[in-house]
Amino acid sequence: MITVIVPSYKNPKYLSACLKSITENSIVDSTQVIAVLDGFVEMYDEVMKAHPQVNFLPLENNMGMQYAINIGVMQAETKYIFVINEDNIFPTRWDERLLQSIDKVKDKQFVMTVNQIEPTGPSMFNFPIANFGENLETFEYEKFLEKENQIASDKLTDDGHIFPFVLEKKYFMAVGGFDTFYNTPYACDWDFFLKLELFDFIFPRTHLLHVYHFGAMSTKKTLERFVFQEKEMIGLEQYQWKWGIQRSEEHTSELQSLAYLVCRLLLEKK
Repeated sequence: MITVIVPSYKNPKYLSACLKSITENSIVDSTQVIAVLDGFVEMYDEVMKAHPQVNFLPLENNMGMQYAINIGVMQAETKYIFVINEDNIFPTRWDERLLQSIDKVKDKQFVMTVNQIEPTGPSMFNFPIANFGENLETFEYEKFLEKENQIASDKLTDDGHIFPFVLEKKYFMAVGGFDTFYNTPYACDWDFFLKLELFDFIFPRTHLLHVYHFGAMSTKKTLERFVFQEKEMIGLEQYQWKWGIQRSEEHTSELQSLAYLVCRLLLEKK
């Protein structure tokens, strides 16, 4: 019923931990996992050997997150696709609980956000904050699993519209997936959700399960972060141009405000 799509960029250690948590905490036989290796494939030899149950799609060249997600979704054989980050850690019985949440809205056109636990805050998306480690070396896996089960709540709220997300594969394909002309994953993210919003999708968030999110580990604390931040600003300009949004200090849209906030936070991170 569910295929997990995991794009990965030069981050084998976190991808391996992510895949381990997905597979060992899955209890639904039909669950599938596709990991798209976005270039630098030689870095992942040990990861592929360690996770034979995962379908790996190695891309010879670095094509960008948008392309990696699109090609991963195309390979999915299930009704629902679950798009996540490589630095997510999954809780126990995640697929059973996710299907339980989906069952509440399955008769509607929906894109469901899965709640995340983050180590630091405040979060601009109101994710729960609980520090079980800011990297794999300090991560307390068992404590995360215990806490996640304690705070899980069988409810949906209407404040989705963000990663990680679940929807039917046919709807992802119907809106053209992620636009690959953007220079940044953030702008194509806004673009994707806006297209679905224009088709009157609903955007629930499930609180019945939470994944742990370390946060941008492939670019954090490396020189690449400066290139990444520059692309954020370019992507914002592309987004405004595509959708006819005019920059104005007095008439800034909600999405523009979010974009500037993201860019500022990125620039302030060390």
